[in-house]
Amino acid sequence: MKDWHFASLEGVPLAQLYQAFAAAFADYLLPMQLDEAGLHTMLQRRGYVPGLSGGVFAGGRLIGFHFICQGDWQGRRTAYDTASGVLPEARGQRLSQRLFAWLAPRWREQGVQQALLEVLAENTAARRSYTATGFALSRQFDCLQLQARPPLALPEAMTLVVEASNDWPVGCLGWLAAEPAWQNSVRALAASPQRFERVGLYGQGQLQALALLNPISGELPLFAVHPGYRRQGLGQALIASAAARSDKPLYFNNLDADSPSVQLLLKLGATSVALQHEMRWDIA
Repeated sequence: MKDWHFASLEGVPLAQLYQAFAAAFADYLLPMQLDEAGLHTMLQRRGYVPGLSGGVFAGGRLIGFHFICQGDWQGRRTAYDTASGVLPEARGQRLSQRLFAWLAPRWREQGVQQALLEVLAENTAARRSYTATGFALSRQFDCLQLQARPPLALPEAMTLVVEASNDWPVGCLGWLAAEPAWQNSVRALAASPQRFERVGLYGQGQLQALALLNPISGELPLFAVHPGYRRQGLGQALIASAAARSDKPLYFNNLDADSPSVQLLLKLGATSVALQHEMRWDIA
């Protein structure tokens, strides 16, 4: 294809972004159920920056893209690739790698030090492309679904408190068993237009376990138990309390595969629906 060119996505309307996104993911390994409004919500939650994003255009049509978000990650300014795609008819020309090469110097000019993304473990073609670009495996993630509702039995003298809030209290950051994935970070959830509930378990007036739940979709991006109250059944009680409030089965996206959280969910009957690789590229 001789007439393609690279450009930032500054000024490209959402409708055009979605058209390319839907076409690129039409044959994805997992069914994609995002409509245009859902894509907008995802981009807003994750911190989309059109000026740092890039596209490959042919005859005015967007045929390849990297939708880039920006933020600090482990103390470094990071470009997070929240969605990458190339239309089926344009594949086989290394457009993703070429677009990354076009973007990298522009990121450096803006002080970006590293790039981050996630890719399905079974998507070997994409993983090869990212490795050739310079990305390396940093973590492995598990995505799980809990269909059954665990029996809800609160420990004695425990109180359940539910609040409408997207915020994870600063004092509870140290409770997390592993650093959340980008889209589950405290920053991303606070910016999300989706509405979450903060489900807390209190004993003797003290918060002992906490989760953030989207009761409409069943998404549960963060949950943790105070280190001083672990191994007392609070984790199971917390998940059961969230499941009782959810309209759909609970879904846990991109949990650190080595974390105790995954082991707890498997014990409760959750099933793994996808494995992902978190990959990082040092561009500084």
